[in-house]
Amino acid sequence: MKVASFVKATALLSAAAIAATVGIADAQVTKDDAKCRATAQKNTGKLTATASKAIVGCWKSVLGNKIGFTDCNDSATADTKGKIGKASGKVTAAVGGAKSKCDDTVHAAALAEYEDCPSPGTAGAGLTTFTQVGTCLAEIGQVMANNMHRSAMNPGPEQIAAVLGSANAKDIAKCGNSIQKGFNKLVATVGKEEGGNQAKNLDKAGGAYDYGSFGADPKGKIAGAVTKLGDGITKSCGGLTQAEFALLRTCGDATNVTACLTDIARNGSSGVTAVSFEMPGVCPGSVVVNALPRQSNGDTATATALDAGWNGLGHNAEILTFSGEVNLACADDTCSSCAVTTSCNQGNCRCDNDQSVQCDEPFGPDVDDCGGADCNVLFGSPLPLSASGTPTCVQTEVIQELVGTADIGTGASTTQVVNASKVHTGIGQTQPCPICSGGLCDAGPRAGLACSDDGVSPTFGATSFDCPPDPLANVSGSGLAIDLVFSDTPADLDATIPCSLVGVLDCHCQQCSGDTSIPCNNDAECASAGAGTCTANTGAGNLPNDCSDGCTVDGDGKGLCGPATPTQGFCDGFTQVDGSGIITCSTNGDCTALSAGNCTIDQVKKCFGDSGDSISVEGTFGGQDAAVLGANFCIPPTASAAINGAAGSPGPARLRIAWSFDGLCPDGVTPYILGGGNCP
Repeated sequence: MKVASFVKATALLSAAAIAATVGIADAQVTKDDAKCRATAQKNTGKLTATASKAIVGCWKSVLGNKIGFTDCNDSATADTKGKIGKASGKVTAAVGGAKSKCDDTVHAAALAEYEDCPSPGTAGAGLTTFTQVGTCLAEIGQVMANNMHRSAMNPGPEQIAAVLGSANAKDIAKCGNSIQKGFNKLVATVGKEEGGNQAKNLDKAGGAYDYGSFGADPKGKIAGAVTKLGDGITKSCGGLTQAEFALLRTCGDATNVTACLTDIARNGSSGVTAVSFEMPGVCPGSVVVNALPRQSNGDTATATALDAGWNGLGHNAEILTFSGEVNLACADDTCSSCAVTTSCNQGNCRCDNDQSVQCDEPFGPDVDDCGGADCNVLFGSPLPLSASGTPTCVQTEVIQELVGTADIGTGASTTQVVNASKVHTGIGQTQPCPICSGGLCDAGPRAGLACSDDGVSPTFGATSFDCPPDPLANVSGSGLAIDLVFSDTPADLDATIPCSLVGVLDCHCQQCSGDTSIPCNNDAECASAGAGTCTANTGAGNLPNDCSDGCTVDGDGKGLCGPATPTQGFCDGFTQVDGSGIITCSTNGDCTALSAGNCTIDQVKKCFGDSGDSISVEGTFGGQDAAVLGANFCIPPTASAAINGAAGSPGPARLRIAWSFDGLCPDGVTPYILGGGNCP
């Protein structure tokens, strides 16, 4: 699991910080056990380095147009010379083979420290022989290399095609190769230095198992590798535009890529090193999940974005950067199947009778904190949106316990989040929600009262749980029913329901005839709720899209209307971070009245597809560090005809959020390293 949010420059682990929180295992290391453990670490480290090197070479060939697009972050595919198989064989032979320095009987004390094979290994719980340990380490060494590189840089076929078609293809390739080379060197250095410190300075001296040493860098070699990584990126990537850099789909934008790469290498390689010495069977008790902002380069693969409504006016909307936390209950010590449930530790649980008061008894009355009022679980602070001249402020509440599972080793997860979204008419087009400014709410029922920044909109500023929107502006009653299933696997929303405006065409969403507050994609959804059929429409009516000549959808699921569809004008003085427009206009006067520049931006209308086309969403998991999770769903209309028209509701929506993960040991404080060997 990730030790720190990879968008922070302070991601480097300090020896003092970790040493202050780790425990010491219950055994001393004998001389013979030290040899066995050193053999396991050395060969596992070499395997990880070999897999990493194969990935680097593969991307170099892809970026250089020497081979076609390949998923180079799958080291088995990248390894065209068979070196990984040999390195893997050396791990199993050195740890559990006939000539191994590890003997089940002689080194029984060392064997006892390998209790369970943690994911991403699949050897399972209850390791009883070094043969099993060797099999586990061989798998972990390779998969962790895949995970680290997938988190670090993960261009898809569309991005590679754009690189190769660019006039600046050589410089983009040079940048990507520099990132991969420096990252590979850092991964290898971390494993070598930390592993060597444990094996040579602690194990060999007969000292205790002490994983507080991870993070130590007595010779300064890790710091040197970090410096070389940063210098190489500055030299090789400094001349690229934001859009060109975005094609590489790195873990951060040009301003923080070195910090996030460093974080991933330190966490991942430290984890591989730790499990090569000990597998204590400790799983994280919780994980902090950080919703990452859209990059300023507008890269949709690493961006957080919302596409809402059939008419395209609410597509490509920015949402908030915020943090939450979930509790984990793992089925066994492999940590491969962990139930995901709600946590209030990030301050997102608030009293229904006073949203500025935190509470800790979610989904019901909280006597201590709320005086018996309900303790609501909020999915982020108020979300400011503006489309087609209609601003809205949306506060989303999670209304029932999360239902989900996560694999700690691979980072794969699926979680159902059932929400009620209260939609409010916005304050204005340039400020839909109350903002927390200078520690005080600037508008709403708590105007002038203290607040903290709980979520940040790249365009509209910081919003706060302490600064709710005016309840009198609510146009959605108890909230719109929004059911999200976040996953890193592909999901489709089919279009099989007759559109309300032209019934011979098929749309994605309507409302249940027996309860129009429930949006639906098919009759079965309404039947299961006892709410009739999926045939009602109390909104503005719907069509597949608002295109005059059809919709063309790219490989990333983004659609644009054809050239015969009139473009939409936007003000150039108030835009999203990727330069796209927010405030629609017909003349310069529409913009100057809002101090939003001039009406110079013309954008092609967006769309989900044509009649009968499915809406696809696909996330990507990046191992323990990060994932892009996607969900598609239906949105019902509000009581405001203007908002329904601007939002294209009832209609479909797609939400994709890039997350980073910060795992915590069961004590809820200590940052979690793969295997949990550092946990108290």
